[in-house]
Amino acid sequence: MKITLKSLRPAIGIALSILAASGGCQDEGSRTAGDSDSSAKHTAVADSGTQFVVAVDLSTSLTATERASHEALLHALVAELNYGDRLVLLKTHAAGIRDTSTARMVTMPTPRGTHPLQREKDELELARQTADLYVTSLFKTPPINGSDLFATMHSAGERAREATGGRKVLVVLSDMLQCTTAVCMEQAGGLPDSAWIAGQKQQGLVPQLDGVCVSIVGVDATTAQGVSVREFWRHYFQTAGAEFNPQRYVHSASSPGVLRCES
Repeated sequence: MKITLKSLRPAIGIALSILAASGGCQDEGSRTAGDSDSSAKHTAVADSGTQFVVAVDLSTSLTATERASHEALLHALVAELNYGDRLVLLKTHAAGIRDTSTARMVTMPTPRGTHPLQREKDELELARQTADLYVTSLFKTPPINGSDLFATMHSAGERAREATGGRKVLVVLSDMLQCTTAVCMEQAGGLPDSAWIAGQKQQGLVPQLDGVCVSIVGVDATTAQGVSVREFWRHYFQTAGAEFNPQRYVHSASSPGVLRCES
């Protein structure tokens, strides 16, 4: 079943009504001791939210285990989304097909005061639950034959530019092995050089990722070829204006910290 925000609104509305009836709509002076949660990660008001644009590679080149690992990592990220954060989910484009129909967006609420009311904490939790459903739905998508990562980066750049403030983070869950008719990094000699990137830039074919911090999970940089692939993407993202650090170009991650671009 395809899960959409429209189909979730009635359930979310009912839940909020119940919360209000049970005392969720308290004013500042009526908080209980339990409302003063000391966990800054989950309840503290952020000065400005972070926009996470997540591009998920669902091609057949990834194993079922890798897909499951990526899904678990995204669920962990959702659990840490804070006030004002936004999550945009994108499926990488299939080779030769520009498909944006799987884009999903969830924005975390922003409290009116410096200390969230219980009602506002409940709204944050409901938004996280909505994001969780979107993640689960996305990973039920059948595998595709080949991903066009270059086209996907253009879509990601468009979504990142929609952010009005705060930090912009692009998360790519992929092996980063572009393989289409023009470029196939899986083949010997199929890795473009810096001159190719410069030519793409001159033609306006490199996406605009100014000020976007990039985190990539799912790659292999333990071989000479793998390092060459990493260096290609380093040059590509820097040419696009993005922040790229090899420490955020990893094979796997046990926690979402690397995705937040905080180092």
